[in-house]
Amino acid sequence: MHILFLAPILPALWLAYKAFRSPYPWPVRLFLMLLPIGVSQIYNIQRRLFGSLSGPNVSATILEVQIWAFATMILFFFGLLLVDFGRLCLRIKRFLADKRKAGKEGKITTTDPRLPSRRSFLVKSTALGMSVAVPAGLVSRTGVANAVTTPIINAWNVYLPDLPEELEGTRLVQLADLHLGPLSSRKNLATLIENINDLKPDLVCLCGDLADGSPAWRSADNTPRGRLAELFGRLSATHGVYACTGNHEYYSDYKRWMRIWKEQGIRFLHNTAISLPQKGANLVLGGLDDRVSGTRGTSPFIGMSKDNSHSFRVLLDHRPGSAPANAKTGAQLQLSGQTHGGQCPGLSRVIARANGGFVRGWYEVDGMALYVTAGASLWPGFALRLGVPAEAALLTLHKGERIRHTKATV
Repeated sequence: MHILFLAPILPALWLAYKAFRSPYPWPVRLFLMLLPIGVSQIYNIQRRLFGSLSGPNVSATILEVQIWAFATMILFFFGLLLVDFGRLCLRIKRFLADKRKAGKEGKITTTDPRLPSRRSFLVKSTALGMSVAVPAGLVSRTGVANAVTTPIINAWNVYLPDLPEELEGTRLVQLADLHLGPLSSRKNLATLIENINDLKPDLVCLCGDLADGSPAWRSADNTPRGRLAELFGRLSATHGVYACTGNHEYYSDYKRWMRIWKEQGIRFLHNTAISLPQKGANLVLGGLDDRVSGTRGTSPFIGMSKDNSHSFRVLLDHRPGSAPANAKTGAQLQLSGQTHGGQCPGLSRVIARANGGFVRGWYEVDGMALYVTAGASLWPGFALRLGVPAEAALLTLHKGERIRHTKATV
């Protein structure tokens, strides 16, 4: 398995060592040692016991408990590291202060009455550990709850210098990273689709990672995922609903899911582009397959007219890291997902580094506008959101002297 999924064993072993040094009786100590090791194997458990890493066939309750325990372990680990680092700094400070004092008085102190006995030290360490574990658990629970709520809709006015006047006011809805799977519920999905339809968009753009696991497997309310996907047939837009593939499309029964999406009226753009006539101009919409497909092309706009006075090129590309290359091959607005907006502080910096520095919101890349959505949901492996709510985006296009954006009301 990928090293990323083996890495959690390292903090688990460290926590097991801390439990080994605790003053508890051996049965309790042994339980506390084995607990983080078991929790750290969430990915192996999902893959081997529940059929899939990306979208296991498991009840939402069990999965949420798994994610909560895993996130708590990770936060607990980093919290204890900070505590231990602070205590080490304090010990060093005291040592240096005593050394200076001993030098001035001409004597050496061999014992420090402030240092506790070993048992007292372990008892205090355990109490301190609990003071870290409880907040870690509460924060993790909040993060899991945030991950399974109905996405908000963020509305933007986007000003683009190359936009033809005929396309002024065009409304695009962008949606990505739905990860239809064990945490998805019919109620939340139906509400999201109803909210999108109320916007009366000209176009709905789905930027990959739409579903996880087998279409026959259960969702949060025990509805088969393929049946839940039928709600997408209710999506309504003047020019229709289009999509590009994400990496998760290729992890779970690709051909079967493609048939389901086609039945719902969703058209996937596989390294191709289409022209959507509107008021005398063309909105040219292109899509690229995700790189894990092995079939990714270079540009869907090759061979198409570059007449900016009567056309505007929008590209759907799941990963934002390809933005510089896409800007050079004719895209004028790129819509991406993949990053989940970074999910939470700290992790967002790691995710940004893995995606060319792009994590969420607006960017300008070599004269091209880029919007990276925070995503409508999360994959079940780490469904945790803190300060980064799930979203769908409404983008209203306007002619402007330079690329810029402003918040709008829905």
